[in-house]
Amino acid sequence: MEEVNSIQGIFLDSIFFNEENGFSIGTIIVTEHQCPEEQIQLAYKVVDEKVCEAIGLTENKTYYKVTVSGYFPKLTENKTYRFKGNLIKHPKYGWQFQVNAYESIAVRGKSSLVHYLSSDIFEGIGQKTAEKIVETLGDDAINVILNNREALEKVPKLSKKLADKLYATLVDQQGTEQILAPLYGYDLSPKLVMKIFKRYQYQALEIIKENPYRLIEDIEGVGFLRADELAKRLGISLDDPRRIRAALLYVLDQIAIQRGHTYVYHKQLVQSALQYLNQKSAQLLDFSQIDQQIQSLIQKKKIYIEGEFLFIPLLVNSEKGIVESILRLQTKDSINDKELEEVMKRLVKEMSITYSKEQEEAIQMALKYPVSIITGGPGTGKTTVVQGILKAYSLLHKITLDPSQYATSEKKFPIALAAPTGRAAKRMTETTTLKASTIHRLLGYGVDGVFQHDEFSQLDYDLIIIDESSMLDTLLAFQLFQCIETGAQVILVGDDNQLPSVGPGQVLKDLIESGAIPLTRLTTVHRQAQDSSIIALAHAVKNNRLPNDLREKKTDRLYVESPHQQIPLYLKKIVENALSKGYTANDVQVLVPMYRGECGIDAINEMLQAIFNPPDDSNKREMVFGQRIFRIGDKVLQLSNQPETGVMNGDVGEVIGISYKNENEEKEDRLIACFDSKEVSYKKGDLQNLTHAYCVSVHKSQGSEYPIVILPMTHAYHVMLQKKLIYTAITRAKKSLIIIGEYLALDKGVKNEGDERQTTLKLRFEMQKEHTTITNPFEEYFKEHGIPFEYLDEVELEGVTPYDFMDE
Repeated sequence: MEEVNSIQGIFLDSIFFNEENGFSIGTIIVTEHQCPEEQIQLAYKVVDEKVCEAIGLTENKTYYKVTVSGYFPKLTENKTYRFKGNLIKHPKYGWQFQVNAYESIAVRGKSSLVHYLSSDIFEGIGQKTAEKIVETLGDDAINVILNNREALEKVPKLSKKLADKLYATLVDQQGTEQILAPLYGYDLSPKLVMKIFKRYQYQALEIIKENPYRLIEDIEGVGFLRADELAKRLGISLDDPRRIRAALLYVLDQIAIQRGHTYVYHKQLVQSALQYLNQKSAQLLDFSQIDQQIQSLIQKKKIYIEGEFLFIPLLVNSEKGIVESILRLQTKDSINDKELEEVMKRLVKEMSITYSKEQEEAIQMALKYPVSIITGGPGTGKTTVVQGILKAYSLLHKITLDPSQYATSEKKFPIALAAPTGRAAKRMTETTTLKASTIHRLLGYGVDGVFQHDEFSQLDYDLIIIDESSMLDTLLAFQLFQCIETGAQVILVGDDNQLPSVGPGQVLKDLIESGAIPLTRLTTVHRQAQDSSIIALAHAVKNNRLPNDLREKKTDRLYVESPHQQIPLYLKKIVENALSKGYTANDVQVLVPMYRGECGIDAINEMLQAIFNPPDDSNKREMVFGQRIFRIGDKVLQLSNQPETGVMNGDVGEVIGISYKNENEEKEDRLIACFDSKEVSYKKGDLQNLTHAYCVSVHKSQGSEYPIVILPMTHAYHVMLQKKLIYTAITRAKKSLIIIGEYLALDKGVKNEGDERQTTLKLRFEMQKEHTTITNPFEEYFKEHGIPFEYLDEVELEGVTPYDFMDE
């Protein structure tokens, strides 16, 4: 374990402070230290004599300062602190002391106390007043005041108002440290300590002692195991109900996030929770203890039960809401066949296109029914069908497809096009010439994380077409469908062979399999796509096989056999070759399913940055954040929704500017990235939401197409080797596809269907047809004892459960 060193001194100034996460950089004048002498000498910088005099250091000697960095609050200039941590050499900024914990040192000595109390921290206290306070209360004045507020009444001519303000400021100064010191004592990381303090402020200790498992829900990045470790330090027993309930809710949430399930079975939940609860534990919990807390959570409405299914309430409500909304939308009258026949004749004539039978059926179905689905693989003509639908709709309803014609009209353009991601929306705009947006933007997703549109403020459109519908998760689909007015038509377009949504659910698949919505499946690969070996490969993969000619070099496809260790070398050569032929980083996209390892996203991004955007002799501007170095010209990827700037998770942009502190009156370093002509400014702390985009995950690539796709394939990707993932990656390639790696890994992936997601959306539609409901587990008991539970007043019975009606 690395030895922890310490450094003590006077805090000179703050160089950088991030309000969001508390990351700080500052300088201290060193008065004491316990560090390796050779390192501290390298970190030292001489302090100007005038600076020393200004803060009361009058001894005739040379003082040295050191840069300190870490997660701690804004510190007080000219106050003495002790920091624990280690000296490190930053790749760009040189030696600095990386702080793991800190504490303030009581200000002592007349001159130091006077200087401290007359500083800008204490409003209204000047030099003379500070001298009076010290003369009256002595060298331990601060502790005297903190222990006895009335002590200030002894100070001559100090008004009560000023005394109150002085006392309040001292308490505030000390309060932060009184909270943080014990938090550091729990062996929490400095970054986590600052997150906790920012979230709970002065209640932090009280809240953590009452229930440390609350951190799981409130603090990003805290899982059950970390909260459990803290709970052990606080003496919480292994069978404490709070611990068991926290594990159950954490597991339920993780199963939804990681596996995409919207429900779990009772046995699944118990077994998964026990894996956490009994990990590294001598006291093993049993099924009965877990089941007792499951029932408690059901009573508290933290878990929802339907038959044998256990849900997160938000997910079950969303699944129910999707069904209700679609059934509501389907009450709109259908268009008669005669009208459709006339419109189709006019469409073929005006578009000068001969549609295939299944394309005609898709257009007619979309026009006829209130809600419909069009699905199909690459080359089957989904884009052609959407273009036909738009034109036919305009003919049928006698409207123009030129939105500008509505600029002076009170009536809004009646058609909305949307997709789950910005890049998918951009492609939709390019293929239809009509403006498309992300679903989030369509629904008015705001800075506060709230949607402007809901069931009470619905969208004012007559036709809504959603592309890349396979990416719709349960929560977003619910939000979308509830916002659509009864009477509007909705068309879902997508490829159900692609990866399901990142979020829980498999909405498109369930809607198709439910049979509740009219469906057209496009299967014919059209003439212009028949010569594409990429499309041929995609259709082979869809059928769980690799084509016999995979190893043959094609005009648009190349397979390079390579052992795992040599994949980066081959990748480097191929990219350098593409660069020499004039291709850019925007033309070439590497797709990988995992972040870690030598063939992972992070390592490949670092390698590709060195090829596409290396540092140069002209001192190309850079900004360092953690292990990443961002340069002007870098291709970057947004990692989270940022509604205040209009940039969303998955958007790709380019770094176009970097400004350093004190330039153009900047108070801190800033990076400017451009996303489709939209310029966004990032403070240094905001760069946690940005990464390089030379190599991205297959999930992040959904909804996008790239001229050249390079797909490494290795057994190291383990569970990520699945058919839908490989199919999705292949279908991102527009002109060229290059696969590098192990044939057996590729073959294994193609034959692996992956885990089936557990959802009830399809089941709910089927129950609507049969007019049934998911079985109530207490139904037989109700019948036997004559309990009309379903008719009781729900408002009066808030918190009452079936258990309250049962015999003791």
